Amino acid sequence: MTIKWKLYLGIGILFLTIVFLGGLGAYITKQSQNASENVLKDNYESLEYVQHMLAALDDHNAVAFAQSLQAQRGNVTEPGELLLTQRLQLHAADTTLKDSTRDHQLRSDLYAIWALNKNAIRQKHNSAGQSGERYFQVILGITCVVTLLGLTFLLNFPGYIANPIQTLTQSIKHIADRHYDTRLHFNSSDEFGELARAFNVMAEKLNEFEGSSIQKLLVEKKRITTLIETISDPVIGLDEKGQLLFLNQAASQALNIDAADLGKPNLLPRHNDLLQSLQQQLLQHPTEKKQFKIFFDNKETYFQQENIPIGIASTGDNQPQHMGWFIWLRNITLFKEQDLAKTHFIATISHELKTPIAALQMCGQLLRSPKVGPLNEEQQALVKTLDQETGRLLNITKELLDLAQVESGKIDLHVARVPAEEIVRFAIDTLRFTAQQKRVELDADIPANLPLLMADADKTTWVLTNLINNAIRYAPEGSTVKISAAVQGALATIAVQDHGAGIAPEMQQRIFDRYFSGSQQKGGTGLGLAIAKEFIEAQQGRITLESEPGKGTTFTIWLPVAMEKV
Repeated sequence: MTIKWKLYLGIGILFLTIVFLGGLGAYITKQSQNASENVLKDNYESLEYVQHMLAALDDHNAVAFAQSLQAQRGNVTEPGELLLTQRLQLHAADTTLKDSTRDHQLRSDLYAIWALNKNAIRQKHNSAGQSGERYFQVILGITCVVTLLGLTFLLNFPGYIANPIQTLTQSIKHIADRHYDTRLHFNSSDEFGELARAFNVMAEKLNEFEGSSIQKLLVEKKRITTLIETISDPVIGLDEKGQLLFLNQAASQALNIDAADLGKPNLLPRHNDLLQSLQQQLLQHPTEKKQFKIFFDNKETYFQQENIPIGIASTGDNQPQHMGWFIWLRNITLFKEQDLAKTHFIATISHELKTPIAALQMCGQLLRSPKVGPLNEEQQALVKTLDQETGRLLNITKELLDLAQVESGKIDLHVARVPAEEIVRFAIDTLRFTAQQKRVELDADIPANLPLLMADADKTTWVLTNLINNAIRYAPEGSTVKISAAVQGALATIAVQDHGAGIAPEMQQRIFDRYFSGSQQKGGTGLGLAIAKEFIEAQQGRITLESEPGKGTTFTIWLPVAMEKV
C-alpha cells in the first residue's frame, strides 16, 4: 500500500468515527427529547386532569368535573387506564348511589388513575436512565477506541514519514562528501522503498563514475602539466596563502628550485630572494604588472610579473571561491631592447633637430628686422606662421628630449625646500599673456601658511605650467581657471580646475598614456601629461584627475611636505 492510500485510510477512519459519534449523539438526544415529550403528554397531563377532578369534587362543581373527565378519556395511554377511566365515568353517571358513597367511589377511581400514571412515569424514568447508561457505555467505548487509534496514529505516523526523510538527508550528505558506498535500506513497498532503490542505483553509478573519472583526471592533469611545461616563460602556481604549489621548467631555472622538491618542503630553499619578491609583490599589489631584471639563460633578461587569480565555483555555489594565484613572468627583453633603441633614437633625433630649428628661428628674426626691409601684410603673415611652427617644433623637441630622459630612467632631480606659492606665481606669470589672449581669467587661491614642499622647482613648475596651459586651451572664453593649494596630512596639493567640456570616462584611464590625446581638435603630441606624471612620481608624489563631461576638469598634483628643520 502506498503512503497516499495509507494517509487516506488513517484519516478516513478518523473521519468516519467522528461522523458516527456525531450521529449517535444526535440520535440519543432525539430519543431523550421524545421520551420527555411522551411523559409530558401521556402521564403528566393525566395527573393534571386527576387534580382538576379532585378539586371539582371538593367544590361540588359538576361542570368542571365533567370537562376534566372528558379530557382524561382522550388521554388514555397506559395499560388498564382505559378500564379505570370507564369505571370512573360509570360511578360519575350512577345517580342511585348516595352522595357520600358516590364521592368515595369517585375519589378511589381518581387515586387509582393517579397511581397508575405515577408508576408509569417512574418506569419510564428508570427505562430512560438504563438507556442513557447503555448509550454512555457505547460512546465511552467508541471514544476509547478512537482515542487509541488517534494516539497510535499521532505517535507512529510522523516518525513513519520523518525518519526515512532524515535517513535520506544524511545519505545525500554522505554522497556529497564523496562516500559513494552509502546505501539506503527501506524494507517497504511504498514510495520510500521505491526511493531507496532509486537512490542505491544512483550511488552505485556514481561509485562507478568516480572509479572511471580518476583515470581521466590523471590524464587531464598530465595534459595540463605538459601544456604548462611547454610555455617558455616562467609560470608559478601559489595557493590562497601565497605558498608555492607548482612551477614549470623555466620558472624552476629562474628561481633555482627543482620542481621535484615541491613535495618535500625540507628540501626547498629557505631564503629565495626572487620568490620572496614575487610573493611580496603579489600580496601588496596583486593587480600591478611590475617589471624587473634578472640574470636568466646566461644573460640579463627583463620580465613583467602578471598575477592571475584562480577562483573556482563549487556545484551549487553562485560565487567563485578564491583558490590561489597563477604568476606569469612574461619575457619582455625584446620589447625592452626595442624600447631602449627607440629612446636613444628619439634623444638623438631630437638633439639633432634643435640646430635647424634654431636656424629657422634666426631666419624669422632676420626677416622681421628693419635692416632687411619692410614686409607687406602677406609676408608678415608668412613670417608669423614660420615663428609659430618653429616654436611648435621646438616644444615638440623639448618634450621628446624630456621623454627620452624619462624612459632612460635618468631623470635629473634637484629636490629642495620650495614654497608652493613661488611655483604657482611663476607658472601664472608665464601664461598670463596666453590667458588674456583667450580671455580666460587665472584665479590663484594659495593660503599664506602653506608649508614648504620637497620638490624639484624647475620640473614641478614645468608640470604646473603644462596643466595650466591645457586648462586655458580647453576652457571656454570668458571663464576662469582656478589654481588652488592645500595640505592633506603629509602631502600638499596644487589643483588646476577649468570649466571646459571635460573628459569622457572612457578616456580618463588613458589620459596619462604616451602619445594619447584626449581631444582631436586641440592638437598636441600627447606627451605632456605622460611626462608630467613621470616627473611628479619621480619626486615621490602623484597626479590625479577628476572630470565630468560638460562640467570641466580638475588636475591635482600631490607632493610631500618638507619636514621642519630641527
